[in-house]
Amino acid sequence: MKIFENKTALVTGATSGLGSEIVKVLAIKGAQVIVHYNTNKEKAEKLVKELNDYLSSKSGFTNESK
Repeated sequence: MKIFENKTALVTGATSGLGSEIVKVLAIKGAQVIVHYNTNKEKAEKLVKELNDYLSSKSGFTNESK
């Protein structure tokens, strides 16, 4: 059993640096991850696609901060 199985995580600042690494670790450990971005939609889409392709996870992205 994965430690974050059946859990959902919202990661802000997820398209760069520490945020993207946190997203990857949470997904590997079983979490469904919501990737939040501010300005770089392309990076968010790429990160989510990588997670969904390699981990068969159900991740998504948003910039609904306003």
